[in-house]
Amino acid sequence: MNSFIRQLWALCLLRAGPQDMPAQPQLATQLVVALVLLQVGASLMLGADDALFARMLLSVFLLVAPAWWLLGLKRTPERLPQTLTALAGTSLLISLIMLPLSMLVIGMPPPSAETPPSGAQMFAALVTFGLLAWKLSIDTHIWRNALEIHRGLAMALALVLFVGEIALNQLFPGA
Repeated sequence: MNSFIRQLWALCLLRAGPQDMPAQPQLATQLVVALVLLQVGASLMLGADDALFARMLLSVFLLVAPAWWLLGLKRTPERLPQTLTALAGTSLLISLIMLPLSMLVIGMPPPSAETPPSGAQMFAALVTFGLLAWKLSIDTHIWRNALEIHRGLAMALALVLFVGEIALNQLFPGA
């Protein structure tokens, strides 16, 4: 397990690719489930609403469906377990890093015209922005290697999936 975490960390540092992940469907499934459980726990901690279940299903769909469909189009479906392991594993690591930031600002009043953001809120926002940029570069790296496409196309794909997830989450009240 320690070796696997090192592999995931190397992937986060762009020193490894999805092809370096274990080709084990059960590991990919376990990581997807762990990611969903972490998201559910974080959502409950932050004040989940009635749309939590729908958003979690959407999250799993947006993680699995594009990888399954795109790898099928490339006629390389055998890469699915490694690609899902890479995507879910790195998302899990980034989410674990972001969790303390969420805890830092939980319960603080949201910034408004009368109350500017606190130092903690500014810090959390800046670090979150940096982590999201890092995650987009990781996803770009994963897609580039998994689909064997140009970096620009992989970056566009990662960005479209990221923006698409945000847009689709807006379909649910309280998202």
